Amino acid sequence: MASQSNRCNREKFDFCILTNVYDHLNSHRIIRNIADNLESDSKVIVFQSTFHKHSNFLLRFLSTLRSNFSAMKMIFRSRQIVTHSPVAVHFLGLLFAKITGKRIALVIWDEYPVTIGGSRFDRRLIRKLSDWLENMALSLSTIQIVPSKDFLRTNNFKRAIFVPFWPSPDIETQVTRSHRDDPLPAEVQKSTIDIAFCGQINAIRALDKFCEHLDGNCVDDVNLHIFSYCSFQFQSEKITVIQHGYLEHGALMQALATMDFGVVSLAPQFDQSAFPSKTFDYLIAGLPVIYFGKDLPHYTDILSASGAGINITNIGHFNLRKIRSELAMDGSKVELFYKEFCLRRGLIDKIGQ
Repeated sequence: MASQSNRCNREKFDFCILTNVYDHLNSHRIIRNIADNLESDSKVIVFQSTFHKHSNFLLRFLSTLRSNFSAMKMIFRSRQIVTHSPVAVHFLGLLFAKITGKRIALVIWDEYPVTIGGSRFDRRLIRKLSDWLENMALSLSTIQIVPSKDFLRTNNFKRAIFVPFWPSPDIETQVTRSHRDDPLPAEVQKSTIDIAFCGQINAIRALDKFCEHLDGNCVDDVNLHIFSYCSFQFQSEKITVIQHGYLEHGALMQALATMDFGVVSLAPQFDQSAFPSKTFDYLIAGLPVIYFGKDLPHYTDILSASGAGINITNIGHFNLRKIRSELAMDGSKVELFYKEFCLRRGLIDKIGQ
């Protein structure tokens, strides 16, 4: 993957990949994997935008404009354009690509506007403008690459195809715990189940709904460990909430290795498509996943079939200790989850078709 600084100004490229320097590490891993897995004889250039999350809106807007105009030079010399969520920051560049007849592939893992039960999650004017730009940019695309078949169930992606694109975890480096391979006798096993939750806490995550379901249906006592900048409270004799705050990735992975489950929750009334990528962090740490919330049949079917986790949304009475023993987290089975959703050479060539 080459940078634009060491290229001749007149050189032509098969693919120009637009990405955001400020974005989350996983975004960079995704876009790097895509670049590395395109046709082996392709010339690929990656343009990293200079957009930054300035607190000042005017500075942010000017930075975005400057980045878009800079990208146009690379876009003009390229046959196809690839970028990823959020795409609104590249709107002018994508418009230029459309006008100049380029093929545009958008790698999408978010859908806007975000609504819950038909109501906007964020009602700010700037958010509404951003959502409008996001969907305008989406309309410019030739093809939309989505991370699961659950995105194909809506009418919002008119030219979408499912292509696995998540970075494939290194199974050999997964954190393991000795008691998984040599479980303790039932009579000496601990009495409380430890569940980890990582990420933002808001109405989209509906962690309170998950706790209500757990409190009403689970026979076990539970320690719910919160790894987040956000605080969370839930009053229950069965559930004890333990706040850990935000941990850097290395410390987080070590902490997760001491848990029994990782939880992914999504508001049952969440209106958009989603793929819970946090699942990969839990699996790498050796944790089976509890899913609760919106119906995501492709994701949850593979989660269950691979033995990587369980969907408790519609289970009325359950024993987590028993479920934990049944989810053996056998490496060969969990790999089925990776094979379904992680990038494989050959599949990514659909971007270039």
